[in-house]
Amino acid sequence: MIVLTLTSCNEFLTQTPRSDLTAAEYWKTERDVQNWMNGIYNGMVSGLAPNIRWWGEGRTDNLFPTIYGQGPAYQKNALTSSVGTTDWSDLYTIIARCNLALKYVPGMENLTDIKKEQFYAEIHGLRALMYFYIMRLWGDCPLILESWDLSYETRYNPRASVTEVAKAIEDDIDTSIGYFLSNGSRQTSVHYFNLSAAYALKMDFLAWEGRYDEIPGVYADFMAQGTFTLTATDTEWKNIFITPDESNESIFALAWDTNHSTSTYSTYASAIGFSGSNANFSLGRNMYALMVQDTMDIRLRGVVKRTDYNGDLIASNAPIYGATGGSNNNVQRIYKFLPMGAGYGFFV
Repeated sequence: MIVLTLTSCNEFLTQTPRSDLTAAEYWKTERDVQNWMNGIYNGMVSGLAPNIRWWGEGRTDNLFPTIYGQGPAYQKNALTSSVGTTDWSDLYTIIARCNLALKYVPGMENLTDIKKEQFYAEIHGLRALMYFYIMRLWGDCPLILESWDLSYETRYNPRASVTEVAKAIEDDIDTSIGYFLSNGSRQTSVHYFNLSAAYALKMDFLAWEGRYDEIPGVYADFMAQGTFTLTATDTEWKNIFITPDESNESIFALAWDTNHSTSTYSTYASAIGFSGSNANFSLGRNMYALMVQDTMDIRLRGVVKRTDYNGDLIASNAPIYGATGGSNNNVQRIYKFLPMGAGYGFFV
């Protein structure tokens, strides 16, 4: 009895917890990979919002940072390490997930080559997109293209030059395009990285590199993949942001969840500081004035709400901002990513 008890005890103590899966136990089925991809996309959304707005238009005169969300630090270029969006760790988390997938998916025996190529195409494209953000924002940066081997000696990575990072980005984009072209079941949903997104990223990258003469050829390949057209009406323009899968102008939609529900976009608008009474941004005075003057511009009434401008969208109501943010017209909200309606904005 003592021997049996000790044997049973030993077996109990050496069991692997169900919640503690090793790589050999996890990477088994297509569903495992898809769940991992969901984690990559979810991480991308949380990593880029609200940062994507601070890294782009939030530092231009298109938008005016309010007193919320550390706006003055961006407006005056007084950035320090304590400002949240100066941290690149979220982007490297996404890169790490891509690297792990590229390490384990090739060895999966229960996954067809076509399915593997589909995942490779998305993963290489997403990793390129993350490094494109990092390179443009920080310049020289650690270039990590393989998953960490858990070695103490390799836990730190020195910065690679912009030239090295740019080459890695272009290699990843071209690899993504190659897998999409050779794959019989290409990803076409705007909620996932797709071939058209890869071509669009390639054009953006070439423009950033100043290689303008190469863009027309990529553009021709891009246009050959779908029936993309510029929106012609205000309602069509709005669909780019609230129902991107119904818009002929949408290529790759950042707002993402496993259900692709409409409510996601309201949540996303809040995350990037575009909604709520304490929003991070107001529409820039110069941008507002230009949009009001251009009677052919269909976007203005999908971005602002008339009641924020005393009921009229006219040049004299352009917001006048104080030294610490805010405006005399209390313009605290941008409704670009929210459905139209009495609570969000109006078309007239």
